Order: sequence, then structure tokens, then C-alpha cells
Amino acid sequence: MRLGIILISVGILILVLGEISFPLHTSLTVTHHFTSPPWFTSGKIYVNNGTFTVYSDYLVENLTNGQSICLNNFTLIGKGNATVTFSGFKIFYTRNYITFSEIVIILGIVLEILRIIRLRLIR
Repeated sequence: MRLGIILISVGILILVLGEISFPLHTSLTVTHHFTSPPWFTSGKIYVNNGTFTVYSDYLVENLTNGQSICLNNFTLIGKGNATVTFSGFKIFYTRNYITFSEIVIILGIVLEILRIIRLRLIR
């Protein structure tokens, strides 16, 4: 069994799946406080009624009735009713998967090199 090839393939698959944003859209209604989850790439906030303050990385903005904004990472605080629509679902949303996949690929390469050396020594 060629375990090295399997490990290399799994490492490459993890790298590819980590870079892809799947076209999954979901909506929810917020009444007072909400922080966006990291596994979605963007979110559109639409205020139905009330007032909300949106805190993002470099932005603080007040939204009132009928206003909307699109952001990547945000916290929504206020009173009223707001609809948040998320898009771009990511399976691996932190950067730790890159380190893990690199380790798996390197381990697979080492196993394949050891297999080739062993086959040459037997002959």
C-alpha cells in the first residue's frame, strides 16, 4: 500500500478545499446583538426598523431604517430588527489548515522517498 501517495493527495485536497468558498447563502433576523461567524466570507446587513451600530475592522457605522451595508467581519449592536444575509461558506476558515496540510504533504513525500530507497537497496 502506498501510504505516501495517499497522504500527499489528502494534503493537496485539504489545501484546495480551504481556498474554495462554497455558494451557500443563509439569512437570519437580529434584534439586538450579533457577531458574524468566521466561516462565511461576507454578510449583508439590512435594517428593517430601529437603529444599529456596526463595528468592523476599520469601520464604525450607524444604520437606521432601510439602510444596508456589506461587510466581511462585523459585530452588530442595537435595538430593532435587522436581516443579515451571509454568503460564501468556507469549510476551513482559519489558516491552521495550511500548516496541517503542509505537514501531511511533507510526511507523504518522506514516506515515498523512503520507499524508493528501500526498493533500490533490495535490488
